Amino acid sequence: LVLVRAPRPADGLWAMEEALRCPAVAGALLSLSEMDLTHARRLQLAAETGGALGMLLRPDTENPGPSAALTRWRINALPGE
Repeated sequence: LVLVRAPRPADGLWAMEEALRCPAVAGALLSLSEMDLTHARRLQLAAETGGALGMLLRPDTENPGPSAALTRWRINALPGE
């Protein structure tokens, strides 16, 4: 497990892209509030190159905007009993 704490969003995107390109990495997770389509496409291409699973955690908004993701999941908690 390698944990990267990036001071700026651009540094986090760079670290994620480098990790996804590495053939020794099986998966990478990035928590980011906003991302444009160019960055999303770069991450998707990096994941295809390295063969890793890339997951982005983003805030739940009504209009998430364009994405290069193959799938989008919306996960919510169930109320307790």
